[in-house]
Amino acid sequence: MTQSSPAPAAAHLRNVSKFYGTFQALREVSLDIPPGKVTCLIGPSGSGKSTLLRCINFLEEYDSGEVRIDDQLIGYETPGGKRWPHGNCEKCDATSAWCSSSSISGRT
Repeated sequence: MTQSSPAPAAAHLRNVSKFYGTFQALREVSLDIPPGKVTCLIGPSGSGKSTLLRCINFLEEYDSGEVRIDDQLIGYETPGGKRWPHGNCEKCDATSAWCSSSSISGRT
């Protein structure tokens, strides 16, 4: 009997951190959400649930870590080992949804 490898996560977060000034809203959050599964985020008010969802959707830029959906890096490209907001690197496809967002385009 052969053992199959596990299916890749539909959403894969590794060490995601987010600061608002000196306040750290997210501290190295890691999470894998399997394909086809419903997942709930629960916690008290101010614990970072909405901030995490906004980072997953790239409505907020996160400061470190990575968010991947179906193994695609969300919001950032890493040409040459540097992390750039999607749309600011020379390899960016200007027709992608991330590049066409006026809130992201043009940032360094």
